[in-house]
Amino acid sequence: MKIQRKHGGAPWCLAVVFMGAMAAVAQMASPTAMVTTLYVNNRTGSDAFDGRAAEPAAEGKAGPFVTIMRAVSNAPASAHIEIANTGLDYRERVRVENNAHGTPGAPLVIDGHGATVSGLVTAPATSWALLKDDIYWFRNMLPDGKPGPMPNSNWLGFLKHSGWFTEPEAPEIFFVNGKAAPNVLTLEALPAGGFFYDTLGTNGPSGRVYFRLPHGARLEELTIDMPLNEGVFINADYVVVRNLRSIYSQDDGFAGFWGYGDVYENIDGSFNCDQGFSMHGNSVTLV
Repeated sequence: MKIQRKHGGAPWCLAVVFMGAMAAVAQMASPTAMVTTLYVNNRTGSDAFDGRAAEPAAEGKAGPFVTIMRAVSNAPASAHIEIANTGLDYRERVRVENNAHGTPGAPLVIDGHGATVSGLVTAPATSWALLKDDIYWFRNMLPDGKPGPMPNSNWLGFLKHSGWFTEPEAPEIFFVNGKAAPNVLTLEALPAGGFFYDTLGTNGPSGRVYFRLPHGARLEELTIDMPLNEGVFINADYVVVRNLRSIYSQDDGFAGFWGYGDVYENIDGSFNCDQGFSMHGNSVTLV
C-alpha cells in the first residue's frame, strides 16, 4: 500500500489501521461456487451492455460496462468485478454499500488490474461566475440546487487555514489544460492562470474557488479540473479491493465505515485532498 504522497515529498497524511487475525477473511470462493464476473472498460464499454463479457459482442448487448459503479450496482453477492486497465483514468466515485457485499467464504472482489480511479472533475465554463475584471469564482451546484462537494482536508479545519496548501508535501489539485496550476493563499496574490480556494470566506461565502484567466484566454477555451468526486468508499462486509489506485479524491483515497472482513491488496492512495487510506467506526480491515 502506498500512503498519500506528492512527487518527491514526505507523507502527507496517514490513517491509523488496525489489523487482526483474518485468515477466513482472505479466503476466496470455493472452486465449485458459481461466481458472477462483471467486466468494466472505459474505452470499449457501455452502461447499456450487460457487463458479462470483456469485449463487446456483435449483437450489441453483451460487453463490458463503461463505469465501475454500473458494475457495483449490478453485482450480486460475492461477484467478481474485473476493471480493465486502459491507461485512461476512471473519473467517477466508487461506493460499495447497500446490497453489494460478499460472504466470509466468498468475498465481493474488485480487481483494478492497475487501473486508476480519479476524483478530478472538469468544471464547465457555465459553472463560473464573473467576480471582477478577469477573476471568476466557481459555482458547484448539484442538480437539486444544493452545493456540491468541494476539496476537503482535516487540516483545513484544524488549522483554520485560508487557501489550499502551498507546502511541497501537499498535492496540487487545480489543473488547467492538464497541467497543475498555481495556487495562492489570498485573492490579492492571485496570478494569471492561478487559483485561490477561500476556505474561510475572507472574500465572500466560504468554500469558493477563485480563478484568474491566463492572459488573452477565454473560459470556453480552457479545460479546468479539480477534485470534486470521492475516491473508493466501502461500506459493506467481505469486500476485497486489489490492484487499484485512487487519486485526487475530494476527500480520502480509500475510505469506509463499519465494514467487517474487508481486504485491500496492492492499493495506492496518492495525491488526495485528505487521507490516502482511512477507515471509520468498528471496521475490521486487512491491508
